[in-house]
Amino acid sequence: MKLNAFTLTLAPLLVAGAFSAHAGPQAHVVCAYHHTLGDDAIMMFGKPNQAMWHDFFGNTHTDAVSTYQTLRDQPETTCDNKADGSAYWVPSMKLPDGQVVTPAYQKTYYQTHQSGTVSAAPVPGGSRTAGGRSPRFGAQLAHHLFVR
Repeated sequence: MKLNAFTLTLAPLLVAGAFSAHAGPQAHVVCAYHHTLGDDAIMMFGKPNQAMWHDFFGNTHTDAVSTYQTLRDQPETTCDNKADGSAYWVPSMKLPDGQVVTPAYQKTYYQTHQSGTVSAAPVPGGSRTAGGRSPRFGAQLAHHLFVR
């Protein structure tokens, strides 16, 4: 797919519009950009600089060896909710001319489309959630990321 200024400008607006029109229960978290590394604590755990480049948000200590415990031990965050020591990362974006785009922040939504059947409640303390897909980790995957 060829990217141009129109696509890069319009796509985020369409996505933002879709989320703002959602009527069901939802919560969100906003975290400022912190750093970029060639690390991925899910797909390439324990292998610094072996993954594609990722932009990191939230926990300021996230790297290739981050675990539930290391994130708990160092909970400093860029998130608007300072109690959120979670780690968020996405592949870095590069324009067709090779220019790297440094993001300002990320906003993650947690929502359901079952507005009449599901009630929203705060995430209990100590809950863990892992994102991504790595068959190499299996049941161990939940030990690598921390939500609350």
